[in-house]
Amino acid sequence: MLLTRLCVLALLLSNGVSVATEQNSIRLRFEIYRNSSVIGNPEVSVMSDGNGRIDIKGVEAIAFTPTLRKSDAVAIAFDIDSGSRHLNPVIVIGHSGRGSASWTSSTGDAFRLTVRWVR
Repeated sequence: MLLTRLCVLALLLSNGVSVATEQNSIRLRFEIYRNSSVIGNPEVSVMSDGNGRIDIKGVEAIAFTPTLRKSDAVAIAFDIDSGSRHLNPVIVIGHSGRGSASWTSSTGDAFRLTVRWVR
């Protein structure tokens, strides 16, 4: 009897842990433009306060850390290495919102990044 209760409790706890883990995972869809042309549109899942990175051939390094704010907003801190420039924008978006950042590289290329929170 005690063994059955312990098994049921263990099962309930393991299900609760997996649900909590899924709730802290943030899925983001990016669009990256160079000189007004789309060069990438990756979708990335990262844990809240975890580190993510987007690598697209011929583009500067784009690292980011999303942080869940309540249940209706996420703040995304970026670390963009653009050759001789280093950018650190923070974008806050809700479920139906979209955020963006723009910059010009040291070679004169115009970049724009848009991000959307995917549920």
